[in-house]
Amino acid sequence: MSHRTARVHLPAHEPRCEPQYGCSRKGSCARWRAEIPPANASMIGAGLAVHILGGIGDMCPHYLPLVRANEPEKQAVKPAVKGLT
Repeated sequence: MSHRTARVHLPAHEPRCEPQYGCSRKGSCARWRAEIPPANASMIGAGLAVHILGGIGDMCPHYLPLVRANEPEKQAVKPAVKGLT
């Protein structure tokens, strides 16, 4: 069973994470839970940097909370076209 799910909405340009060492916050990190896009996916191994810094998983610079990842992207509002109303 995979930890990745389509219910976590993360844009395709955002890198996904596969920690090389343990990570204490991966269960609530969107980079670890989001599905890998079919093309142009970038992966990071954030656990390595955290391990070198002393193994403090709470200090990962790539941590992205699930709540922030699921926020919808803001759509640009176009002005109304004259004569269509």
